[in-house]
Amino acid sequence: MDAPAAVVDLPDGTRLRVRPMADDDEERLVAFHARLSPESQRLRFFSPHPRLSDREVTRFVHVDGDARVAIVAECDGDIVAVARFDRFVESTDAEAAFVVQDSFQGRGLGSVLLERLAACAREQGVEQLVASTLPENKRMLHVFRKFSTEVKTSFEDGVVHVTIPLG
Repeated sequence: MDAPAAVVDLPDGTRLRVRPMADDDEERLVAFHARLSPESQRLRFFSPHPRLSDREVTRFVHVDGDARVAIVAECDGDIVAVARFDRFVESTDAEAAFVVQDSFQGRGLGSVLLERLAACAREQGVEQLVASTLPENKRMLHVFRKFSTEVKTSFEDGVVHVTIPLG
């Protein structure tokens, strides 16, 4: 993925820069994670997760832009959201994950990022995104359902599994 940065306007008029994750985003990603509430961290990682390990930071930041893609939304130079997908080996499916800073939740940013991530995934030949979320993550489930009427969900072991066709 070699998409350029773009300026997007949220429905409330907030202007953000959306761009691919860059190799020099490590410090910005750590600062972003530290700004997430404990509840947002739990919803993203399914358990308390107050700090990203060095290994996680390296994995999350250094993507190949093909099988592993990450995009960020920035406000005043700070990362305020991350959307990513990791393609399954020898598959046309990819696992998607999102996290939005608390002060930007419920403002349409998740939908903007899903649209952009889906476009990147289609370019890479991904036919469907799959995601897992906790059932109490109503905002994320709403973003998925709003994206397409074709979204399928199932519930297993306390987790909602979501399949998002990109066709």
